Amino acid sequence: MLRSFVLVCLLISGALAVPAQYKPPAGSAKALSGIDFSKAVAIDEAYRKTFEDCDRNGKCKTDPNNFRAFLKFQDGTVFYESKMSLDLDGSWKACGCGIAGKSDQCRTTHLWDPKYPSDEEYFAEKDRCRFYREQAFVDAENFPYMVIPSGSKFGGMTGLAAGDLGVVIYGDRVVPVFVADTGPTARIGEGSAALMRGLGVDRCLERNTDGHCTKYNNSSIEEKVLFFVFPKSKIKGLQRETALKTVSEKALKRFDDLIRSVKKNQ
Repeated sequence: MLRSFVLVCLLISGALAVPAQYKPPAGSAKALSGIDFSKAVAIDEAYRKTFEDCDRNGKCKTDPNNFRAFLKFQDGTVFYESKMSLDLDGSWKACGCGIAGKSDQCRTTHLWDPKYPSDEEYFAEKDRCRFYREQAFVDAENFPYMVIPSGSKFGGMTGLAAGDLGVVIYGDRVVPVFVADTGPTARIGEGSAALMRGLGVDRCLERNTDGHCTKYNNSSIEEKVLFFVFPKSKIKGLQRETALKTVSEKALKRFDDLIRSVKKNQ
């Protein structure tokens, strides 16, 4: 009797709340062919709802996360649906080669050379355009990459880290990516300018004669962006010169493997 009473109390409080069966956006049905979401389980509904609280009552009201689902498939693939805001880190503009915005940073979490630049070198450098010229960071303008929340909580629940591969879907567009950056702990759903272009949403408003974007429409894709991310899939020794091809091939293969895994367990 006591055990049943405690269970009821927990369910009422939301600590063990189970989400209704997730239904993906109808506009992505073709891209999601073969994906049975009934085979996925919720990772942590209480954690997901902290983002909903931020959307309603916190600093996220002006750019809501719209974090609709947070699931894991049997093969370990992590899935979530959210908005996608624009990340410019590593780009010509963000590195101060032009006029950087207030929230732009030159560096990305993923480095092409794991030893360069060190924190000391980065913070001591006044001319950070140098890092762009040397292509030390992952250029948001040229590489489709995604961003995950920083800190141990998200990483601990998902097993995801910088360098891991993924696939991002918006409507019927499918773009292979890797995790190249981390962002605020209360924000989820962020991608590079190149990723947005791949999804059919180009945020560049003006380019200079060298082809660098000098002005962006810094607004999010508001909702229905789907992220499939594969824990522990980082490509060892990934090279900038071949990264686009390598990431595309391996990320799409992982997505195909997920579809086969789901079908096998039906």
